[in-house]
Amino acid sequence: MFEQFLDHLRFERRYSDHTLKAYRTDLQELQAHLEESGTILSSAIRPELREWVVVLMEQGRSPRSVQRKLSSVKAFFKYLRIQGFRDDDPATDILGPKLPKSLPKVVAEKDIQLLFENPTNFDSSPPGKRDYAMLLMFYATGMRTAELQQLRLLDVDLKGLTVRVLGKRSKERVIPVSAVLGKALEEYLSVRSELQPETDGFFLTDTGQSLNPSFVYRKVNHYIGLVSSLQGRSPHMLRHSFATHMLEHGAGLQAIKELLGHSGLAATQVYTHASMERLKKVHKQAHPRASETR
Repeated sequence: MFEQFLDHLRFERRYSDHTLKAYRTDLQELQAHLEESGTILSSAIRPELREWVVVLMEQGRSPRSVQRKLSSVKAFFKYLRIQGFRDDDPATDILGPKLPKSLPKVVAEKDIQLLFENPTNFDSSPPGKRDYAMLLMFYATGMRTAELQQLRLLDVDLKGLTVRVLGKRSKERVIPVSAVLGKALEEYLSVRSELQPETDGFFLTDTGQSLNPSFVYRKVNHYIGLVSSLQGRSPHMLRHSFATHMLEHGAGLQAIKELLGHSGLAATQVYTHASMERLKKVHKQAHPRASETR
C-alpha cells in the first residue's frame, strides 16, 4: 500500500520527483518508528501517531519539519480510507506544532536594479548571457525553480512575449514577458548552441545538460550575493521579490495570485503583510516624529 500510494501521487496527482522523495522519506521514518513496537504502517492507530509527533519534537525537529512530515502522513491515511483499505482515518485530528509567523525575505528594489544594470555582474559569454536571462526570468515572472527547470524551447513565445509554465499538480499558466526580459532571452538564445545542447530544455548547464536544483541555487545565491548581504539567498527569494514589488507598485492581489500560480488568495496575502511591515519600518526611520513617545 505504501508503494501504491506513491504511484498514486506520481501518476494521478503528477507530483514532482522532489515531492515524492519527501513523502517517501517521511513515511519511511514513521514506519521505522512503528516497527520498534511491532506495528506496521498501514495499521497504525491515533495514539501511535500522536506519540510519533511528540518524539519528533523531543528530537529537536523544527515545527515546520514536523508539520511537513505530518502532512505526508495525513495524505497517506486519507488515501487508505478513500481506497477502502481502512474504515477510519487515524491522522485526521492530529495537530502538529504551531509554526512561527515569518515574512518572506525580499531583495530591495535598489539592489535588484544594481544587480541587472551593473555591466560587471554578468559577462558576455554564453554562460553569462544565460545567467542574466535566468535570473531576470525568475524576477520578472515569479516562477518557481521546478517551473524554470521544466521550460522547453516551445514554451517561450518571444513574438507574443509570453511563457507557458507547468506549475504544481500539472496546472498550466501563461505569464507575460516584458520587453526587457524578451531581449535578454533573445540574446541568450543567440548563443545557446555554443553550450552544445543535449536537450530541448530552454535553459542549460555549461555542458548543455538540463538544469538541476543545486545548479540553479548556486547561481542565484552567487548573483544576489553581489548586491545583498541577505541570508537564505535562493530562487524563491526572487519569487518573493517579484510579488512584493508588484504589490508595492499597485498590482492587485488577484493578479499576483494568477501570475504566481497560487491555488487560493491566502498564500498571496502574505505579501500584503510583508509590504506593510516594510512601510512601517520606513515610516519609523524617516518621519521626524515617528519614534517619539508620549
